[in-house]
Amino acid sequence: MNLFDELEIILITYNRAKFLKRTFEEIFDNEFSSIRNLDITILDNNSTDGTFELVREYQKRYPNMKYERNPRNIGGNANIAKAYTMATKKYIWVLCDDDTYDFEGFDQIEKAIEEDYDVIFVQKTAKDFPSIYTKASFVPGCIYKVSNFTDTVICNMYDNISNMFPHLALIAKNINDNNKIFIPNKDFIHTFLGNSSYDCYIRGYKDKEEIPQYRKNMFWGVGYFNSCALIKNKKIRKEILNNIKMGYCKNLSQSIKNDLKLNYLFYNNSLYNIFCLFYPLSFWQKIIFFKVLIFFVFNLLFYYNFCNKKFLFMQNSEKWDKYLKFVNEQKYINQLAKKYKDKKILIYGTGTIAEHIFNNYDLSKLNIIAVSDKKYVSRSSYKGYIAVKPEEIKELKPDVILFTLYNKKVVKKEFQQQKISAKMENMIKRKHYILI
Repeated sequence: MNLFDELEIILITYNRAKFLKRTFEEIFDNEFSSIRNLDITILDNNSTDGTFELVREYQKRYPNMKYERNPRNIGGNANIAKAYTMATKKYIWVLCDDDTYDFEGFDQIEKAIEEDYDVIFVQKTAKDFPSIYTKASFVPGCIYKVSNFTDTVICNMYDNISNMFPHLALIAKNINDNNKIFIPNKDFIHTFLGNSSYDCYIRGYKDKEEIPQYRKNMFWGVGYFNSCALIKNKKIRKEILNNIKMGYCKNLSQSIKNDLKLNYLFYNNSLYNIFCLFYPLSFWQKIIFFKVLIFFVFNLLFYYNFCNKKFLFMQNSEKWDKYLKFVNEQKYINQLAKKYKDKKILIYGTGTIAEHIFNNYDLSKLNIIAVSDKKYVSRSSYKGYIAVKPEEIKELKPDVILFTLYNKKVVKKEFQQQKISAKMENMIKRKHYILI
């Protein structure tokens, strides 16, 4: 089998030339890359940051690279859908502009293509439907056989643009038809999570005010619930929803609780989002929804009546800045430094709170050996410190893990299951407020 004749690559990008350059280096400049000589088309969603010049530079050395630029920005999700409609060979692999690769053992993917699988995962996953459906939500996570792209599937894909997961129409089709799915024994691509943001649906649009508010309020959790309607078999759909595996959510009630919280804090308490969470559920799942919703409302009432309202719901950067000054965070950090003198300290979390702490407070008295966050898939750096993926924490053998998270419960539980023996504590001083 000649892989060139069977598989083509479409790489989608928009205004991320820095990440795209790194991706090009991994795909083209890496002598061990298994795809460097394939037909690779860069689908540019009308970038304005030097992406065109970068592509032209690489085209001089790699004539197998093609370039298509949208005449206007059609939105990231629409660009995903368009990529799949461009398929001309037997299989298509749509890549993003900010992930990393490991091509060792790629021959098992080539063998799966030769054996005519309908879906070929490039990341290992469990073989149950919730795991398969969730893992397929990562765009580059699957190579698809193009013969399954019926008119209806493409229609469903475009219809699901508004739910942020157009590509889930493809895995849904293969689940519905009980098609052959290949799962490898390793990850050939690693997800980069550093570009996540709360405005991901409307990010990149110039005329955001013209987008209906209920669409601007759309986010991944709600879009995933809506996308489950693409699964025809009610039993399978129920299984997927009962065992949602998005982020740190491992079941339906956790996912509903998390999405209600996000909807309240960031998305204007959208009634449309609440309806979307409710609609695809079975009868008994709807009962669970109402239980979680009632508990959520009671939480709100409690916080509003018994907590310092000035620091309720820390949904924005400005509030964290004021809060950390209010509780005298520097004094608390100095107390931690004295408490854990000469102890090896790892900081977990590199989000909004960490940005404030690292940028505005003196951490020199803490013996910090590294920082970590789930967005790191390989060793990197953060604010001058070594940044590692969570799986590497155990081998570093820290004495103390300090969390820059507003809710450390789930992460702490995972570390305990990994038998990480370090002392675990908040790096944020807690006072006069509770987050939902």
